Amino acid sequence: MDANQLVDDLAKLFPQFEAEWYESTEGEPWSHTLHAVWMSFAPFCRGYLESATKRDQIKFCKLINQHVSEGGNSENAVSTCLLEHASQIGIRTLVRKHLSPEAKLELR
Repeated sequence: MDANQLVDDLAKLFPQFEAEWYESTEGEPWSHTLHAVWMSFAPFCRGYLESATKRDQIKFCKLINQHVSEGGNSENAVSTCLLEHASQIGIRTLVRKHLSPEAKLELR
């Protein structure tokens, strides 16, 4: 998966992220990496998840699981930029029960 697809996937679940992403990238969003997308998303993640439906929360966790199972850069980006900081950003309890065993290994 590339950064463009990740932005699209996150914006489908959390439409307000698209505006945050474009603002943070100053109009050049497509030149960034998966790591940059997850880092931009992380500060808003808790608010998005708390206002999301249970169905969208589960879809979000499936997206995380997909990135972890892909391995390589996809796994590294979601793990280092989101899962390893889940407690700090207040999402650990919101996502834990819907994560795959692989993803839970990266959860902090």
